[in-house]
Amino acid sequence: MPGTTPDRPPSIEELDALDPTACRAALAPLFEGAPRFLARLCADRPFGDAPGLFVRARAIARAIPEAERLELIDAHPRLGADRGSMSVLSRVEQGVGDGAPDGAPDVAADDTVRELQRLAAAYEDRFGLRYVLLVAGRPRE
Repeated sequence: MPGTTPDRPPSIEELDALDPTACRAALAPLFEGAPRFLARLCADRPFGDAPGLFVRARAIARAIPEAERLELIDAHPRLGADRGSMSVLSRVEQGVGDGAPDGAPDVAADDTVRELQRLAAAYEDRFGLRYVLLVAGRPRE
């Protein structure tokens, strides 16, 4: 994509101009690669601005059939998942691997993360849904 680098995602104007395949690829890291959701989102352009992108994403997520909503939820990594199964953005959000602050413990050695994994598994067993929690900027405890 012209003007983008691995460190700089495309601007909203660039997203609006991309072909559908490139748009899905560019937005995949933000939405954990949920294919049917991303196809719908990219088909609903132009976004115009960042708030417009997220207004459309929220509306689509609320309107899609249940199977697609489950696909979107299940695209998110489990809390404390193996860092190799997470996107760079998820690793940064969960504070592990190459996204961890200097001196942060490895997920495998973190008792708090193990407890979150246990609780998330219990939630998934009980409700049949992946437990998704925005952890960015929140302490693990």
